[in-house]
Amino acid sequence: MPAFVSMGLCMLATGRQRLTPWECKGRDWSVPQMEQSFSTDFFAFSDTIDRFIYCKAKKKESTLACLSMLFSFVSDPNRTLLCCLVKSPTTSPSMLKTQSGEVVEEIHQVGLELHQRELAALDADMMHHISLRCFNDMRTILLVHDKRMLGIIQQELLPMVRRGVLTVEQAQALAKGIADTALPGSAYMGDLLRQSQANPSLKDEYLLKPIRGGKGAGIVFGEDLGADQWQAALRDLQSPKLNPAGASYVAQRKVLQHNYDLVLKGCGKILTQPLVGTYHTVHGAYLGIGTWRSSGGRICAVSSGGAWICSVISPH
Repeated sequence: MPAFVSMGLCMLATGRQRLTPWECKGRDWSVPQMEQSFSTDFFAFSDTIDRFIYCKAKKKESTLACLSMLFSFVSDPNRTLLCCLVKSPTTSPSMLKTQSGEVVEEIHQVGLELHQRELAALDADMMHHISLRCFNDMRTILLVHDKRMLGIIQQELLPMVRRGVLTVEQAQALAKGIADTALPGSAYMGDLLRQSQANPSLKDEYLLKPIRGGKGAGIVFGEDLGADQWQAALRDLQSPKLNPAGASYVAQRKVLQHNYDLVLKGCGKILTQPLVGTYHTVHGAYLGIGTWRSSGGRICAVSSGGAWICSVISPH
């Protein structure tokens, strides 16, 4: 089985040998068993991956140190290979080695789960080779994950109808289904500031969301701010330029979710709370539901105590 790497902090998998724990510059590295539950940051391909390293980093900066430790480059006359270190190599004529003599195995697929700042800190060569092998497209990571994307789509609906990219019905469906999003420096953001000055209670219908954040981190609800604080925050968002001193935000209208009766724990207790999630399509064809999550709090995120639900697909 070819090596597979998923980086949340990072996970390395190979079907040839189990890699044992080791210590590296004071950081803990451990190899838990597959049957143990592991962080939801990682893709769970438990049916095919039976060996992996789970890098338990104590510090944020350990992420890049972990990647630097695991990844190496091997050049042959035709191409450069992205490889991972092999702890217990077997002697083979086709065995790959780095210039320093380390035995490595070629990586054929990479699953990437890094923050924007971590991506920006990667070496350019490493980023290039990861991009070529990344099964979750780098364009999705860098563009679609950005919270400004929804506001951009909203702004472009009418122009796309005029150009024939979308039909009127498709544009209406998108306008109805996309969270109402005000971009920094947009006319909408200016209107929202003026409306908030005229109606201070309007802030209770909105929230501020970090443009490059995720997992519910950094979200500020307008109802938690005073009128002056809310208006000051909107004044800081009247320019499209990113704030180098801190997080930049989009303003989104709150979505009032429906509650559902759910059984999320082994005890069988029924909880009534929101349920949000995904479904999959390719070229407009529906392929089934994806991962779903539920939480009793205002923010539905697994990282803040919510539950996640996997879809089960049967061939029968």
